[in-house]
Amino acid sequence: MAKFEGLELLREESGSREAKHHPGAASKSSFRSIGKRQNPAYQQISAYVRRDLYETVRRQLVGRDDDFSDLLQEWMQQWLASKR
Repeated sequence: MAKFEGLELLREESGSREAKHHPGAASKSSFRSIGKRQNPAYQQISAYVRRDLYETVRRQLVGRDDDFSDLLQEWMQQWLASKR
C-alpha cells in the first residue's frame, strides 16, 4: 500500500457515508452565502494593537451581530470621512 493510499480510502468511505446520511446536503450548501475569506471584495490584514484594548473590545462584541472586522471597517470608514 502506498504511503497515502489508506487516507484516500478513508476519504472515499466518509464521502459515501455523508451522502447516505445527508441526502440533499450539497444542494443546501450551494445556497449558502460566501464568507469574507472567500469574498474577493475583502482583504485580510494584520495590525499590532495593545492586547488589553483588543480583549476589552472583543468582550464588548460578545453576543452582537458585528464581529471585529466589521467594527474595524466602520472605524476606518469614519476616519476616512473625517479626513475629507
